[in-house]
Amino acid sequence: MSSPTLEQLKPIEYLEQVAKSVLRAKRDVLPRRPVIIEFCGTPKAGKSSCINSLVIFLKRNGFRVKVFTERASVCPVGNKFDPNFNVWTACHALAELAEVVSNESRRHDVVVLDRGLFDSVCWFRWQLARRHLDQEHFDLFREFFFANRWSSRIDIVYILTASPETALEREYATLLTRKYGSVMNPRVLSTYNNAIAECAELYRSRFRDVRSVDTSNLRQNDVSYTVTTDILQALDELVSERVGYFHRNDLSLGDETVLDIADSGMLRAKMHFGHRAEVEASSDYVQPIPVAVLTSESRDRTLIVRKSKGATSPTSAEKGKDLFYFGGHVRAEDATPYFSNMDIFGHTLQRELKEELGFDYIPDFVESICIVDRSKEPKPRHIAIATVCVVDFESAEFSGDEKEFRDRSLVVLPERELRFSKLSPERWSQAIIERLLKWVFL
Repeated sequence: MSSPTLEQLKPIEYLEQVAKSVLRAKRDVLPRRPVIIEFCGTPKAGKSSCINSLVIFLKRNGFRVKVFTERASVCPVGNKFDPNFNVWTACHALAELAEVVSNESRRHDVVVLDRGLFDSVCWFRWQLARRHLDQEHFDLFREFFFANRWSSRIDIVYILTASPETALEREYATLLTRKYGSVMNPRVLSTYNNAIAECAELYRSRFRDVRSVDTSNLRQNDVSYTVTTDILQALDELVSERVGYFHRNDLSLGDETVLDIADSGMLRAKMHFGHRAEVEASSDYVQPIPVAVLTSESRDRTLIVRKSKGATSPTSAEKGKDLFYFGGHVRAEDATPYFSNMDIFGHTLQRELKEELGFDYIPDFVESICIVDRSKEPKPRHIAIATVCVVDFESAEFSGDEKEFRDRSLVVLPERELRFSKLSPERWSQAIIERLLKWVFL
């Protein structure tokens, strides 16, 4: 094998240096989830070659990578134009995605879907145009596979396309026949490209980032380099963490410790996102922290925890304290263009409960307060948005994040024990005890 030229080595060295920098930062931050990428598009547009190049690079540079098996080649539905063929392959991709999100989020740095949710809807749209599928079922399938519960997990959708002429040229370059296949023929490739373009235009906003690359006149190495660079950037953004904040002057915080959310101005103020270190450093920014109070219907029991040493900074108000809430920062991934601020708070809290406790819960913020703790600084940079989440503790299961919480500190506390306990709740928890739980702390 010939050695790479100096021209080839420069971009390779650049990528390796970026990879080393991202890995170094990742060790400090310990992200809770992987970057998830879907590849879809025209057959023979270079998806498999691009994925192979990306995976080899990431693995050889120290990243943990999982690739979902491409299921079209093993689908038991023989007719590729049968909508059930697409249902089968899409459901398998979704099943693998659900397993990673629920059980393996911290085990991987990058997860790759070779034909996933976006790809399935592109084929459904093609089938709709060819009358293989009716409008009612297309709408049902689209809304299911594009549900925010799944689509919000995918960081980048890469749509790789190629002209029918280019795709067929690549297909037959290594074959000993010139006969067309059921999909690999000019008519199907052309109409499928139309369906892809329509989906990209109509549904781009359903995903965090959709990138289209026409590979017809590109070298495979150029496509792979661009994709690998983008993925490293996405990993860098994940470890550097972009959090939500408001400009202090856009809020009405007054002098009280506890406020109504509407009175605080947070519902109408514009939310911004910036790198966490920069946001934390400015006293002009206020960071909303949605938190959940998990309590029984009769309010006589609540779930409490204490953070592990490595999960809090030396100056954190949570250090060494008992917490009566769960939650965290709003992250850029929690927002979409059509979300209100309250939608963002809800999505943040739903994600945080899943990540911290392995617990699925949809908060409604019916009982909620803003907590402004001015005990350490007159202009606090973090404001809690605390809401009551009623839980049936007899049927609920929690799996506390071992990196986040002290061993065996996750307990359901009865109200009667609070009165005589030696617990040390911090200021947010004190406000929650008094205003939301209405317990007496002696």
